[in-house]
Amino acid sequence: MLKRPVFIFLLLISALFIGVSCDKIMPSAPESNEVLAEPIANLTLAQLGLHIKGDEEFARVFSAAEGLGPIFVQNSCESCHVGDGKGSPFNNLTRFGSYGENQEWNSRVAQGGPQLQHRAIAGFEPE
Repeated sequence: MLKRPVFIFLLLISALFIGVSCDKIMPSAPESNEVLAEPIANLTLAQLGLHIKGDEEFARVFSAAEGLGPIFVQNSCESCHVGDGKGSPFNNLTRFGSYGENQEWNSRVAQGGPQLQHRAIAGFEPE
């Protein structure tokens, strides 16, 4: 059995380690210049309504019945773009393509596109 001072010392060291590690484990909030959630200034009421409708669709979780699949990365836009930002380190993407004869980039759209779809709806195999 640990003596009380040793236990308190280990507890404090553990708390310090966890506190320092959180910044490395959890992503920080996106910078204000990376967040695209807010509407731009001076929108008309109609434009603001479209923005709100688009923002709701951005957060919507899709199902197979609503057109998700058969292969996909995530089931909502917001799942990859946390906080309406540019992406999240928790979503590792595999992208590929090739350079053509004139060094132009070919994103392989004819072969399914440049991004590996690692999830699939029931009855289908992910890439």
